[in-house]
Amino acid sequence: MYQSGVRRSNRIAEQIPITLIGTDTDGKTFLEHSRTVLISLHGASVVSQYKLSPEQEMLLRWPDGNKEAEVRVVGQVGTHLESYVYGVCFLQSDINFWDREFAPAVKSESESTPTALECSRCKRQELVEQGGIEVDVYAFSDTVIRYCRECGSSTTWRVCQARENLAPTESEQSQELHPAAEEVPTSGPATRNVAENQRKYRRTKVNFVACIRRPGFADDVALCEDMSRGGVRFKSRKLYFANTDIEIAVPYSQGSSSIFVPAKILYVLELDERRFYRYGVAFTKRS
Repeated sequence: MYQSGVRRSNRIAEQIPITLIGTDTDGKTFLEHSRTVLISLHGASVVSQYKLSPEQEMLLRWPDGNKEAEVRVVGQVGTHLESYVYGVCFLQSDINFWDREFAPAVKSESESTPTALECSRCKRQELVEQGGIEVDVYAFSDTVIRYCRECGSSTTWRVCQARENLAPTESEQSQELHPAAEEVPTSGPATRNVAENQRKYRRTKVNFVACIRRPGFADDVALCEDMSRGGVRFKSRKLYFANTDIEIAVPYSQGSSSIFVPAKILYVLELDERRFYRYGVAFTKRS
């Protein structure tokens, strides 16, 4: 049964068919057709039959809206039959992914004061503004996984009563913790080092296939090596040239309905193994 605590932000109870693409706690890559329970401007509560870890990232695809976004699992917020309900938040905060109007909710008296959290490992304390998804996670498990600057990793945090030696708030740390990364060049020759070292989005190792489509050519089913919200890297026997515009469906399953999105080949690397080529690809917007 889905459980929820006090709601800080306006959320809508709506079951929207979605597709989740990620890796479970056993390291198994999955593509799951699922649905939402609640949606908000900053994320959603989603149903999954897979066991997921807090802080992990995955792709959330909304086929009916022809959209996809990278999300972070905040934590488990409940159960539904034999499945789990997770709270997820968008990594890109300045989007209205669901194309809905979310009127701001009125804060309760308890929410007007920032919450003091304490790292269970080093006892560091921070005052933070609770987001709606985190409120649900607290209500379900009394803990939340957050990044700790002192420990240098993600740790378990709990609400603490005593406020001593409080550290700066998340908003004050944001620039230091998440400095802006350089954009990947989208035109001109691109070397392998540039493509790998100047990335804006974090890569996730994957083990599924993609389908590359170009007008006048047969579809090419290729093996993906890793993927991020900004693009994908794959290997193929076919030769493409840098700056070639393509359409790509990833992950791809033959015989099923696949969504092709526009993309551009950023770089080409010839491999020694049986004349394979490695390609770095950036997703682009439709013109």
